[in-house]
Amino acid sequence: MKSQEGVYVDLEELVAFAGVTQQMAISYPRVSRSLRLGNRPSRLNGRGGAFDQIRPYLQGDDVRDIDWNVTARMGGAPFVRVFNEERQRALLVLVDQTQDMFFGTRLQLKSVLAARTAAQLLWLAHHRRQPCGLVIVGEGPLVSSAPREHRGHLLQLFSQLVTANQSLGSEGRSTQAVQQLPLGLRRLLGMQGRDTLVVLISDFHNFSDEAWLLVDEVALRTQTLAIPVFDGIMDNWPSQGQFLASYGGIEAELRFCASEQRDGIEDRARRNLEALQARLTEAGMGVAPFTTYESAQAQLGRALSLIGGQR
Repeated sequence: MKSQEGVYVDLEELVAFAGVTQQMAISYPRVSRSLRLGNRPSRLNGRGGAFDQIRPYLQGDDVRDIDWNVTARMGGAPFVRVFNEERQRALLVLVDQTQDMFFGTRLQLKSVLAARTAAQLLWLAHHRRQPCGLVIVGEGPLVSSAPREHRGHLLQLFSQLVTANQSLGSEGRSTQAVQQLPLGLRRLLGMQGRDTLVVLISDFHNFSDEAWLLVDEVALRTQTLAIPVFDGIMDNWPSQGQFLASYGGIEAELRFCASEQRDGIEDRARRNLEALQARLTEAGMGVAPFTTYESAQAQLGRALSLIGGQR
């Protein structure tokens, strides 16, 4: 199996995320509430369901869930009430593993960052006993699995994700993303329930008009988080030199010795990302851009901290 660091992921790496995500699940205990995003409040905020347990207050908990009677009996240390819906709400992730994601200038390729982020989100849901499912959009046949809860299901998802990731290459192959992404979004729509938490991980470069209509429908039906993955060179353009860039079969030589050209490239890249974020926000979903120049774990922790602080 391919296992070059930052170029491909392997099953051992994705399984090893169990440890780091367990600590994240403690720090950000409410995956469901942490992903309460977009312009609509949650239909299931936890207090409307069946009571499950009392446990100590953890960072990120809503103070409205504190049980003051138990807190008083325990000498003032806060305790909160936990409800079944908080644990059982399904998580469904769509991850882009098409050919254009096979790009990166430092640390990791976009395809690797997307796979790592998807795996850590699935582990977080697993630690919280939430059913989790996955849709993998790659260059081969569409892969999908409806949300389930057991560990064996999770390992099967990781195996499928590794296969899709390691099928990518640098041979300049054309991508089937324009055709595959709408198929993946339709499959996701068929699996999501009214209260499913959906996460879309992609660079969003090859989204056709049809794909964007489906994105709008996903966000309209349920709470959705978009994670646009971008290469970190956008924030670290070289001050001199040149390199060859290719996209869609077109090659161009980018020169950075002239500040005017450098500033023009940087400005276009930044405006494109801002326009993408605006489009995703307009659809009614939360947006958390991830850069290839930083680990998935660090960025996911910040995203959960930021989102969890929104009341």
